[in-house]
Amino acid sequence: MVQGQAPAVREGQHWRERPALARTESPRYLGRAVVSLAADPQVQAKSGGVHLMGDLAREYGFTDVDGRVVPPFQLE
Repeated sequence: MVQGQAPAVREGQHWRERPALARTESPRYLGRAVVSLAADPQVQAKSGGVHLMGDLAREYGFTDVDGRVVPPFQLE
């Protein structure tokens, strides 16, 4: 949704050409985080916490579709 609202995306440019969006991840990155958490027998230890996908990617060893581990960030 964020990518679709960026003016450059609507004008046909690739979303990674926008500096504010270049560091974002694909929806599959989130999906890989969910799968990793679901497969973790110790997931209950994470209950009630806030976990950034970049941190989870490093912990569980998954990457985005392009091979990147997107650093943790928060929207400002």
